[in-house]
Amino acid sequence: MDQVRNLVEPIIKLQSAKLVLVSFFLVSLSIALPYLAHQFHLAGPMFLPLHFMALTAGLLLGWQAGLFVGLATPLMSFFFSGMPLPLLLPLMTLEIAVYGLVTGYLREKLKLNLYLSLLIALISGRTIWLIGLFITTGGLTKSVETIRAAATLGWPGLLLQLLIIPPLVIGLKKFYEKNSHQSG
Repeated sequence: MDQVRNLVEPIIKLQSAKLVLVSFFLVSLSIALPYLAHQFHLAGPMFLPLHFMALTAGLLLGWQAGLFVGLATPLMSFFFSGMPLPLLLPLMTLEIAVYGLVTGYLREKLKLNLYLSLLIALISGRTIWLIGLFITTGGLTKSVETIRAAATLGWPGLLLQLLIIPPLVIGLKKFYEKNSHQSG
């Protein structure tokens, strides 16, 4: 029963300075994850490492932190590594920002559980990405081919997000609560 309660408990409320610090830490992790994935020859488009921390920030800290991490992650990653490619940078920035915003909004304002918030955010982010792709490619033919490629290539990353992020958020929340009670 405790596990179910954790799925719908409110997010962690941090004071603004701590929130900014934790958000920057999550952006740093977001930049490190693709680097680590490439060291093990795990393709970014398949495992979607840039997405993880924006989703985590939204679920754990709320919509403002999720939005910040989602906007900052691809931009900072591009600044430090040149990835994502310039052509994909605007679409990925928008997509990842939507992930952080939607997960945080659904958890913080609508009080939805972790899995439902995550699933709706994944659908929302991908939908925004697809709409942006359709607009930037100027037509359906190229978009359908790219959508098919993205769907078949990215499913392992989406599955990993659904499997890893909720337990990660629950664990981080428990860790925070344990340590904040000890220091308070």
